[in-house]
Amino acid sequence: MTTTIQISEELLDKLKMRKLYNKESYEEVILDALEDSQELSEQTKKEITPFLETIKRREVIPIDYHIFTRNEFLEMLQADSENVGKQIFKSNIVYYGYIPYCNLVKAKK
Repeated sequence: MTTTIQISEELLDKLKMRKLYNKESYEEVILDALEDSQELSEQTKKEITPFLETIKRREVIPIDYHIFTRNEFLEMLQADSENVGKQIFKSNIVYYGYIPYCNLVKAKK
């Protein structure tokens, strides 16, 4: 079932900016935005850590992983000093959450 909703031109422009490719549907854009808004709890971070340790042990190249929320990442980008968030932004090295990362960076520009 599909439905039609009414949105402002301003919101439409914001949704268009979040598209990763031209044919991406607005439903996909909205679902990505909803996913982006969900923050990682401390419990979730603790639950993810063992899986990252397993990946780290299996990697040919040593990796150093960091778990942080969207807001923590934005704070790192806005900080004056060099930090891991700025290094990730420069290198585009993301193992998990790549599409939300792209949306975040695209919205930040």
